[in-house]
Amino acid sequence: TSLILPCAVSNALVAGCTYGLIDVVSGGPKGNYADLLLQKPWVTGAGIGATVGYIAPNHVYGPVMEYAWQIEGMTQSMSYVMSVPFATEVSVA
Repeated sequence: TSLILPCAVSNALVAGCTYGLIDVVSGGPKGNYADLLLQKPWVTGAGIGATVGYIAPNHVYGPVMEYAWQIEGMTQSMSYVMSVPFATEVSVA
């Protein structure tokens, strides 16, 4: 497997869950808030992008890398890397 595959899988998991949560909160395509949340890509897209940029590297990359490569300690390593403020700022921006 490639080095980027676990990161891509992690991003996809977080983005899919976030889209699903927004869909449930908005009441689906015919819900009361569907127009506000799902029809405004500059609002929803930016929010989902920032959410993925924060949650995936901080909480999902490590466990997925440990599972994909059977390497212990990736969660701790990613926590160490993401503890640097610049790393979080870059991943969310």
